[in-house]
Amino acid sequence: MRFGHRTGDQSELIRLCDEWIVAHRHRLLACARQHADEHTDVDLLLSDTLKKVARVFCSRPMTEEVMVRYAMRSLRNAAREMHRSNMRRHKAEEEYRQAEQQHREQCESPMGQNARYAALRELLKQLPEPYGVILTMKLWQRMTFADIARDLGVAESSVRRYYETAIEMVRKRMGTL
Repeated sequence: MRFGHRTGDQSELIRLCDEWIVAHRHRLLACARQHADEHTDVDLLLSDTLKKVARVFCSRPMTEEVMVRYAMRSLRNAAREMHRSNMRRHKAEEEYRQAEQQHREQCESPMGQNARYAALRELLKQLPEPYGVILTMKLWQRMTFADIARDLGVAESSVRRYYETAIEMVRKRMGTL
């Protein structure tokens, strides 16, 4: 029996495809189980492959045995791609877990939050005059740039520039601590 004839109506093709799937379901399921990484991947793998096979079934004339080989090869290729995708996902998840663990360890290290605040306050004292004052007013006193400009008697744009420069200075110096 040859499949893929476009001469029949759509319902006839669907019926033939259903019959083909029923006739070969055990082989297809066994192949999917053999090549899937996890039991939960079998259904996804099988459904994706059967969609592809059904499209080919309706468009290309081929014998039943060629169709079976095509389906098996498609299952194996889909399983390989799913495996690669799972490996990439597991690797990304592991990298995220490691980064999260490092972050937790840094936060819980002997230099905890109080020690970091103390180091930051000491660093602010070491900054040149307008930078340390502006950072202190902005970060600890929670003042707006307009309020800081008014209190210091300088332009608001200057306060913003000083603030941005001060943040960069702190970042560079904290990176060396």
